[in-house]
Amino acid sequence: MKMIQNLLIFCLSISINYSLDLPHTKLSYPELKLEIPVVSQFKMQNGLKVFYIKDSTLPIIKMALFVKGGSFTDSKSTIGLSGLLSSSQRDGGNHLMSATNLDQFLEERGATIAASSSDTVNEVSLQCLSTDLKEIMPLFVSTALNPSFERKRFEIQRKLALEGLRRQNDEAAQVVRRKFNKLIYKDHVAGNEASFATVSSIDLEKVKEEHKKRFRPDGAQLLVVGDIALNQLKVLLNKSFSKWKPQGKENTIDTSMNLDFASERQYIEMDTPQLNIRVGHKSLKISNPDYFPLLIADYILGGGGFNSRLMQKVRTEMGLAYSIYSYVWGDVYYGTMGVYCGTKTNGAVDSLSEILNQINKVRDEKVTEAEFNLAKNTMINQYVFKFSSKYQVASRMLYFQRKNLPDNFMQLYLESLKKVTIEDVQGAAKKYWKPESLKILLVGKVSTIKDALETKFGKFKEQKLEKAQ
Repeated sequence: MKMIQNLLIFCLSISINYSLDLPHTKLSYPELKLEIPVVSQFKMQNGLKVFYIKDSTLPIIKMALFVKGGSFTDSKSTIGLSGLLSSSQRDGGNHLMSATNLDQFLEERGATIAASSSDTVNEVSLQCLSTDLKEIMPLFVSTALNPSFERKRFEIQRKLALEGLRRQNDEAAQVVRRKFNKLIYKDHVAGNEASFATVSSIDLEKVKEEHKKRFRPDGAQLLVVGDIALNQLKVLLNKSFSKWKPQGKENTIDTSMNLDFASERQYIEMDTPQLNIRVGHKSLKISNPDYFPLLIADYILGGGGFNSRLMQKVRTEMGLAYSIYSYVWGDVYYGTMGVYCGTKTNGAVDSLSEILNQINKVRDEKVTEAEFNLAKNTMINQYVFKFSSKYQVASRMLYFQRKNLPDNFMQLYLESLKKVTIEDVQGAAKKYWKPESLKILLVGKVSTIKDALETKFGKFKEQKLEKAQ
């Protein structure tokens, strides 16, 4: 026993001495690489594009069907239709099983079928044990292609959507996020906001009509990852989707957008203990090579959490904010870049002043070598670990394909980050941050600081919130 204790002490002393002699800054690690799994791709006779990855790590199947649609295809009079379609599509049962029976059937097997939507896509997904796939697959296909849209369930989902609208102004942080998005995109579909009028006007017949229009195999994608052989999958898919007939052309979605800049200063009066600030404007498209140095500049400005300048200055040194960060987001259309700050009301003027100061500083002064190296290395490492499963990697690949980006964009993304220089960072920050064109929105008890605010920054226009019904 004593010999074992002595041996443990000896090993511990070696470990301590080694760690003291070799600090973490001198440790070396192999280069992180993004492991892209082999994806088998094939197209079915009806035009459905299938993407398959064999993964026998667990006896599980994950599947997702993507069709062109989403909120960008909602008309001005039916904003909110895409979300209501998705919620009632899954919740309303299908032609093979009632809603109640479907819920129970899936729960007993630990399986899930879900429906969702984003800006340009409607999705239906499945997760189940591979041994249950044959009996669950027909229910997945029927939910996607032949939902029952039970009227009672639809009415419940519409009431839930209306209740969400009634409560959407409860939290100031959500108000400033939603209204700032509208301030950026105006009348473009990216700035659409559902209202009581638009959601109330959506009836069950309209949902059914829209489902029929969107769910066509032309241009659709099916992702399958899991414990199933390719030959077995092809047999299953041919059987499952044989009756899904193409309509001859794909749905088209207009993502074009003007890159306009116009400075605006607005506020929304709300009786809240904290004042919320948003500052920013449109950014650039994800396909732009400057996107990557701008991401690193953003990390240094405020995207890097406690390592960022905004956090260090406004929160740590000035003690004015609990939450503050910056962001840059791009898509195939112009995204947004900006700063969010939650501060006490009497600290809003100083917080906003320092935010503008830090934006100017990251534009006009070269970032330090230490800041640059930390930001760049962190973002590279985060990107590699962001996709920890084959399903996550494959989902991202399909996302980029839907956005008409190169098939190898995941690798290009990482390589583009690695190529960024310190000079690129300042160049991108100076080019794309436009202080003279910033949109500023404050939500909170602005009336108590309005004089000081306008003395410092100029006139602010009040924006009235819509009343809950």
